[in-house]
Amino acid sequence: MEIDKEVRRAVINSMTAEEVGSAAWNVMHNGVGNEDAIDDVVARVLSNYVNVASFNRKDGGVAGRMARDHPTLQQNFMRTVVVPFMKAMATSRYVDLRNEGSHNLAKKVMPLVEEAYLPFV
Repeated sequence: MEIDKEVRRAVINSMTAEEVGSAAWNVMHNGVGNEDAIDDVVARVLSNYVNVASFNRKDGGVAGRMARDHPTLQQNFMRTVVVPFMKAMATSRYVDLRNEGSHNLAKKVMPLVEEAYLPFV
């Protein structure tokens, strides 16, 4: 099976976490340049984590661990994940009671997000 097809199957068919992890590993370690496929798998893994585990984590879970990661990785995460997510949430047209709080928070912090300087060091 081609790796890209394996990744798409992982996302579309809601494979187990182990199968999604395996597909992601194959994409990242076999020199496949399909960043969209990697993004799909990582987004699905994070969404599944948030859906199942994050609501009861007292230690911050993944976020707490990433906050203790290497400073360059922290900055990269802010620049490549957090800032684009905040911008997307602030401009989202689909808002209901389930995401209204996130949408409103993102709109309030956008002036800070837009002026943030997050260089690659």
